[in-house]
Amino acid sequence: MLEWKKVIFMRDKVGQAFTGIVTGVAPFGLFVELDAIFVQGMVPIATVGGDFWQYREREHRLRGESTGRELRLGDHVLVEVKSIDEDRHQIEFRLLETFMARIGRVQTREQLLHDVWEMTGELQTRTVDTHVKRLREKLGSGRDLIETVRGIGYRMTEPSAP
Repeated sequence: MLEWKKVIFMRDKVGQAFTGIVTGVAPFGLFVELDAIFVQGMVPIATVGGDFWQYREREHRLRGESTGRELRLGDHVLVEVKSIDEDRHQIEFRLLETFMARIGRVQTREQLLHDVWEMTGELQTRTVDTHVKRLREKLGSGRDLIETVRGIGYRMTEPSAP
């Protein structure tokens, strides 16, 4: 519920710039908590631009291949709010969180429906496929980390070392 209220609060902030701190680093982007308003969002690596970014898990950083620029856990950054997806924000965040908590493990569509949407029974598992597709689009170059396991579901893989 709190995440939903934050999304509503940010509704009129699209286009504005904020300072924040990097609270998480992943192969597909950064998690940034905005100063003063304590709202966290994901910055897809595809939107950072200017370089090809290598993920260095042990060092909690992304490093630009040609520039040597680094984005690390704890860095202060300036970000612009590009969009707020009120309908999908919370679901996609929970879906990504669920994948990351179970890296390497196959998860059936039914498990994901239960764990992410808190639904049980006879359900349309196509919902999971649609949200995974959208999540992959947001992950940019990290989209391949979520593998489709035909006839079963999905698995998030470990990123390869640079």
